[in-house]
Amino acid sequence: MRGQLLSWLSIAWAVGYTCAYITGYVLRDHGANAWRLMLASSAIPAAIVFLMRVRIPESPIWLQRRGRLAEAKNIIRTYIGDNILLSSPAASTRTAQHIGAYVHRVFSSKWRLRLFIACFFYTCLVIPYFSLRTFSPIVFESRNIENKFTAGHIYNTFLLIGSTSGAFVVDRVGRRPFLLVGFFGSALALEVLSFGANIPAQAVVGLFAIFACLLSAANNLCFFYPQELFPTDLRATALGFAVAGSRIGSALTTFLFPALVVRYGGQVAVYLCIAVLLIGGMVCAKWAPETRHDSLAG
Repeated sequence: MRGQLLSWLSIAWAVGYTCAYITGYVLRDHGANAWRLMLASSAIPAAIVFLMRVRIPESPIWLQRRGRLAEAKNIIRTYIGDNILLSSPAASTRTAQHIGAYVHRVFSSKWRLRLFIACFFYTCLVIPYFSLRTFSPIVFESRNIENKFTAGHIYNTFLLIGSTSGAFVVDRVGRRPFLLVGFFGSALALEVLSFGANIPAQAVVGLFAIFACLLSAANNLCFFYPQELFPTDLRATALGFAVAGSRIGSALTTFLFPALVVRYGGQVAVYLCIAVLLIGGMVCAKWAPETRHDSLAG
């Protein structure tokens, strides 16, 4: 069930972005202080999450590996049930290593290919996800769609629909097929969109909606596939590198994307996203392993 459960993280992102899009639209005409109101509005969900986080229990496996077995068992008994057992008690005798030891291991010959896949697929998914999502109004405007807010809102809504639909499918198929369909299917939708400037506005929005559904469904994998690639003691370190790599890619694209659209038009931006999706799909087709049935206890 971990694919379906952890996909709710992706759904939460989609809900947050959709709410942010609407909030920004509502506050856009509030004068010179509009940006301050937009920024201040983020304090509301942040405060709610803070109150929720105060009561989040520690990871039982993390506690066990540091010899705090009684605390681990108490958390399991309180939140999960008496019939759930921890793995071998021998695991609790492991001592925490220096961070350098984890970094050295995650870059070792045994794990470096999986680390590359985790960083690469994550980056190739978020580049078009953030680019076309954040700047969809600019792209729509370049395709002569007058009501950019409505078009962008439709796009955001289908991102949410795709994330939700993906959560119910992802545990029924393998990780590799799900990932490859997301890469190549999204690229195909954008490729059809790029056939010409004479495509009707409704067709443009529809193709972006298909693209959004496929890409956001595949984006669910970002929240559990990297975790499945590594054993428990390396998982957090490896995931940190994967997330960092994806954020570098998305940040660079966020700065470059508006300049590309302004200078060369939205078509070039679409071509760039197609190239990223195709490269990501081809690399994952060659090297990404299947982890659907792998145990996370290692």
